[in-house]
Amino acid sequence: MTPPSISGKWSVSFEYDFPGGSGGCQPAGITLSADGVIYGVTTYGGASNQGIVFALSPSPVPYQYIETVLYNFTGGTDGGLPSQPPILAPVQNPGAAFAIYGTTASGGLQNLGGVFELVPDYYTGAWTEYFPFSFSSGRIPSSALLESDGDFYGATATGTVYTDAGGSIFQLYPNYQILNETVLHSFEGPAGPSGNLIMSNNGVLYGTTVSGPGPAGFGTVYRLKP
Repeated sequence: MTPPSISGKWSVSFEYDFPGGSGGCQPAGITLSADGVIYGVTTYGGASNQGIVFALSPSPVPYQYIETVLYNFTGGTDGGLPSQPPILAPVQNPGAAFAIYGTTASGGLQNLGGVFELVPDYYTGAWTEYFPFSFSSGRIPSSALLESDGDFYGATATGTVYTDAGGSIFQLYPNYQILNETVLHSFEGPAGPSGNLIMSNNGVLYGTTVSGPGPAGFGTVYRLKP
């Protein structure tokens, strides 16, 4: 949508229509680069119908974009069904301006979802590094990643050291081509963290749960501090 005109009304224009199939369907969020390229994911479509990572570049025709499929998820160890918006963040690779980071709801070593890193490569165009989740660190990522000072934060909906229902908040430390994980908090019971995290200037994390542990049981806002 574009800002209000003199009339005070916002106007909407549809910039790109996903074709389905290899071009992806059911987009799950986008992010914008400094040069005006839109990056995003679709939950379905692609070569294996497990979703894609795409880039939309402005075309010479005003208000039209050209889609490039950067990666096809297979649903195997590389992940599948991405359902949260990706982010752009610095990468430890001298040949790349940034990497695309995001989460998948399925795939991985135990089909529990995980985190992917997609980096432009001078020779092949793109490659993916994947961090699979295990039962100890949570299952099914339920938030987009939050980047701060080179580390990444996020939430999983289920599967912690307490129960299969609790969920967790995690931190990832990139180390060249490896993502090391620390579980910051594991929720007990059906807390179910959901939605994106935010971080204050002093490093405190805030987020939401879809149900308990509050007395009403209809969800909470929580704070997690160092």
